[in-house]
Amino acid sequence: MNKIRNSVLIILCMLLFSLTVSAATGVDCKITVAGSGFVVGDTADMSIALNNSTGQEIAVDAYILRASPDGKFGFYSPFGSFIDADLLDFSTWTPFVSNFVVPVGFNLPDTALLNEAFSNSSPLGTYTYYFLLSQGNSIDPLSNIVGFDYFNFVLFASNGQGTEHTGIIDADETWSPSGNPHIITGKVTVAGSAPQGVTLTILPGVIVRMEEDTSIEIGASNEPGTLIADGNEGAKIIFTSNQAINTKGWWKHIKFNEQAVNSKMSYCVVEYGGGYDSWSSRGNIVIYESNNVDIDNCTIINSKSSGIAFPNDNGIGTFTANTITRNTTYGIRLSADQVRGINADNSVAGNVLGGIYVEADTVENDATWHNLDAEYILETFKIASPNGTTLTIEPGTTLKFIEDASIEVGDSNTPGKLVAEGSKDLPILFTSNQTLKTKGWWNHIRFTENDNGSSLLYCQIEYGGGYDSWSSSANLVIYGAGNVKIDQCTISNSLTAGIACPVADEGLATITNSILNNNGTYGINVFANHVRGIDGSNSIKGNIQGGLYVRKDTVDKDATWPKLDTPYIVEGLTLANNNGVTLTIEAGTKLTFIKDVLFEVGDNSGATGTLIAKGTFTDPIVFTRKSPVGNWYGIKFNVFAYNCILDYCTVEYGGGYNSWSGKANVVTSSETTNLTNCTLSNSKYYGIKFMDLASADLTGTSFSNNSEEDIYYYSKTSGYTGQPVQPFMVGQKL
Repeated sequence: MNKIRNSVLIILCMLLFSLTVSAATGVDCKITVAGSGFVVGDTADMSIALNNSTGQEIAVDAYILRASPDGKFGFYSPFGSFIDADLLDFSTWTPFVSNFVVPVGFNLPDTALLNEAFSNSSPLGTYTYYFLLSQGNSIDPLSNIVGFDYFNFVLFASNGQGTEHTGIIDADETWSPSGNPHIITGKVTVAGSAPQGVTLTILPGVIVRMEEDTSIEIGASNEPGTLIADGNEGAKIIFTSNQAINTKGWWKHIKFNEQAVNSKMSYCVVEYGGGYDSWSSRGNIVIYESNNVDIDNCTIINSKSSGIAFPNDNGIGTFTANTITRNTTYGIRLSADQVRGINADNSVAGNVLGGIYVEADTVENDATWHNLDAEYILETFKIASPNGTTLTIEPGTTLKFIEDASIEVGDSNTPGKLVAEGSKDLPILFTSNQTLKTKGWWNHIRFTENDNGSSLLYCQIEYGGGYDSWSSSANLVIYGAGNVKIDQCTISNSLTAGIACPVADEGLATITNSILNNNGTYGINVFANHVRGIDGSNSIKGNIQGGLYVRKDTVDKDATWPKLDTPYIVEGLTLANNNGVTLTIEAGTKLTFIKDVLFEVGDNSGATGTLIAKGTFTDPIVFTRKSPVGNWYGIKFNVFAYNCILDYCTVEYGGGYNSWSGKANVVTSSETTNLTNCTLSNSKYYGIKFMDLASADLTGTSFSNNSEEDIYYYSKTSGYTGQPVQPFMVGQKL
């Protein structure tokens, strides 16, 4: 009954701990035990660490609580021993330090605190040690927790000297707890004659201790091998260092070679490996080309390198419900196509350099990358296969690029698709892997002509835009892709543009409800024909050189250019199609033209164009120059400009001259163009110029500050209708 009562107390207390700690704004603290498995006769060394990042001085009572396998609780006392306690009676709680004032910024690195020796009288099983910080002199410590951490390990029985293993296991073999500790004194290889091979079975409750530079390898050349290390929650299997004081990298690894078949590790703890060998990737566990290794409910910690490594892109494993932490580099290191084996219920937080390191590769199999509790670190990889590959990124996932890395979606021969659809509460983050982030650290996500309809929703894409061999650089590059959807995204801090479409007449992105700001050049850099995919719901202000840069192009598809929160910057524009094309510009839109460029509508050889620019009295449309110095050429309506309407528009600072421009803000050869309620001003030459047979309704249009005539007739057969606002000057070629 006493054990049942104490078990209930454990559950209640852990619930209280989780509730109080989640609500606390506290001090970071950690307790570490040098090992996850011990045998009778061993000594467990414990250390603590402390960091006050709260921004304020705080007084604490510090407790070390031990929960033993027999259901008893004890607090570590200032006198160096554990005192039994009833957790529900706070008067029995004994702090080892009382009312200790922790200064702002105080940092105590891992510091040895105590050690416990285990004898034949010590209960066997799982021990848990809790490090608790409560507000100083609190009479109810559980309600005033400001810091909390815990660590557990297993105490095993011992047969005295243990059982030594080395060499090749070429017949089925079973390791049992009665042989504890099992000591690996040299490389152990589990491999037997094909086709059946051999199996090493390790029973629950076994502790395996590795001598320096030793390893366990499953399978060898043409000789299959199988490892079955199937522990359980109450009797785990431990693989650890055979040292008095454990150090990372003491032993090498458990390695599953290509010939490893049907292997399984369940409820195992693997620690203090990751030592150097000839393989490019190291870890406590190495999956080397084996395709059928199942690892579940394991704890993989304290490697000198990665927790798990895949040094070759041919292997794949299934990983579920594992904890991979406190490793010196990454939790898992593998190629991009192998990530599909990592389930969502794994924990990869708390490794020094990051959670999952993804090496350069092509994702050739459909995959979902799950929202784990730590980031993915990315080298360059591609999403493509002959049948089309789809990579799905879960909401809330964080992906960090190494320097010059990128994602390529599809390539010149094979299709691919990226679906990165976050949510308002769980956006997906693509960013730099730097501590202090710099623009241009990584290159881009690039959607090629073989993109299969990628979608980005509630994504944050930042600190890319590094230069590469392509003509345009940006966080996102639409390189010939025809159906990319970008919605509710924030695209910022590119060294160059936020989004770029570097290929004229190819590619289109639908961009809606997104924010593009603080990019090094423009928010969006596209050709004129691409603008039809940009919605007025976007915000593109706050970029260094401007919002939307429109590269010189022929608009040959019907389009509406929306009013944006920043001006268009236009490099040059022709509106024409043999079958006709209409460009509609929304009220309130401002288009700024770089020096010496022309906006042409229709042509003189049969390609027609229609410009509809209807502003309002309070929200006019403005056509003006980009630079405060120099003029653009203006708007030119050619013979095949049909039924064009400019109403409540301002056209200014045009009239720049070349042999084709016409030397006016507006030059028209069209008989069906109307400019009503407009302002034509500050031309280098004329306000409007009528060519042969041209006419226009100028009702309500005014002129000001043009260098020469406001209205100029190239011939007597041209003219205007309606009544412009007086006064104005008229000139005519003689």
